[in-house]
Amino acid sequence: MRGKFIVLTGCGDCAVIACNEYIKRLGRKNLMIIEEIITAKRVCKYLKGRLKKKGLMWCISSILLKCINFLFNEKKEIIKSYKSDYVVEDINGAEVIDLLENTIYTGILTNACSLLNKKVLSVCKTEVVNIHNGINPRYRGAGNVYAIKESAFENIGVTVHCVDESIDNGKIIAIERIAVRPDSTIESINRESFYKGSIMVCHYLQEGKVEWSNNVQATRKSKFYSYPVLKDYYSAKRALYKYKIRKYPLSERWISSFIERAGKYNKSVLEKQHWSDVKTVKWHDEQILSFLNKNRFETVVDVGCGDGRYADMIENNLEYIGLDFSEPTMSLHKIRSNSNGKKIKFLKAQADDLPIENDVADVILAIGLFQHVDDLGNCVKEYSRCIKNNGVVVINTLRMFPFLELLALLLPSIFNSDIRRLIHSLFLREYGELVNGDLLATRFSYMDICCVLRSYGFVVEKVQYNGLLGGETLAREMIIYARYSI
Repeated sequence: MRGKFIVLTGCGDCAVIACNEYIKRLGRKNLMIIEEIITAKRVCKYLKGRLKKKGLMWCISSILLKCINFLFNEKKEIIKSYKSDYVVEDINGAEVIDLLENTIYTGILTNACSLLNKKVLSVCKTEVVNIHNGINPRYRGAGNVYAIKESAFENIGVTVHCVDESIDNGKIIAIERIAVRPDSTIESINRESFYKGSIMVCHYLQEGKVEWSNNVQATRKSKFYSYPVLKDYYSAKRALYKYKIRKYPLSERWISSFIERAGKYNKSVLEKQHWSDVKTVKWHDEQILSFLNKNRFETVVDVGCGDGRYADMIENNLEYIGLDFSEPTMSLHKIRSNSNGKKIKFLKAQADDLPIENDVADVILAIGLFQHVDDLGNCVKEYSRCIKNNGVVVINTLRMFPFLELLALLLPSIFNSDIRRLIHSLFLREYGELVNGDLLATRFSYMDICCVLRSYGFVVEKVQYNGLLGGETLAREMIIYARYSI
């Protein structure tokens, strides 16, 4: 590789990622970076063109998508490791044309900037290499977001290709697929596309070729997709979520998270068990312990017992069996006394497969459990096997906020980006997704739980909320007491 390369780049995160990699692998002195910035004039010109071509509703939907992404999407800080040589408002402007005509260079690279028009392409002295966040020729234009929307997850990837007068239809240099991970988002997939694409570009410039398999192209069908609007984006977002739930079950993600948290020294015992709101924990502990201590239960089975603190908090003599899928979490609480006539036992188990004989439990506790499991029905079915006739199941779980309550929670905190993101994810019910660094726990309505309980012979006797004035309104949690009757 010899000579200088001109980089025609945008100013967004994906463009910065690619330029950072070019500098790292090719050297800053070998690059002339021309950065196109976004101005109000450019936005107005773009919308004016779209208005004529796509119509008013398309423009409104496009603007709404930008606003919603700004308000509710998590911003990943990408540190810019360079200062651009030139900053321009239009990559197709006279200043860029003059530079292309009067500069000696070996090649031109483009990434995440405006499409080059015929005039600019006509003055280019070398081939122009572009990174496209999609697999060409099937997903030209907006690329990966439409592959996700169409559930074509095998066709998510990045293409490095030469630029011609058509859109994303030039000679393909290399293609690489991108796998969907548990924490993948549309934005992270696009960032990864430009990261991997920039590495492939560097290999091409340094070695003259990139090793890749033609089998990565599932079809030669060529299709162009315009920039997604609100409906397209949220359809893709939902398709991605459903795919991840199928491929990476919620329970598996929670198991990994609990095991990881149990080993962190900078968190309290409650935080290690995903109990972040101490006030709420105190409320449900008081309510449940009051019920247990008023009734003498011979055998208590605590499913999802965590550190097993209830073994030492229940006053009556009994047999306590604590079950949890995370042995590191069970080991957090060191008191394991069998004094006062208590028989205490801890076993590793899944919530829907209990190592308990039939008709053993007088009461089954499911405290903060249901928000971490895949299938409530399987769990309740297992409880009906283990519990004695006339036994009680006590369920504490997170409550689903109706739309108006979410709105009421949002308005006072509209300037808090963490709360905005949380409420947005709760509205979309993106349970299991990472929100503000933590997995979003599943929430249920009272009827969700009741329907499952009734299906397996349980009758709800009582429900408690920690909302306004002790009622359901704005309640974060609920406790349901249900009796098993054959």
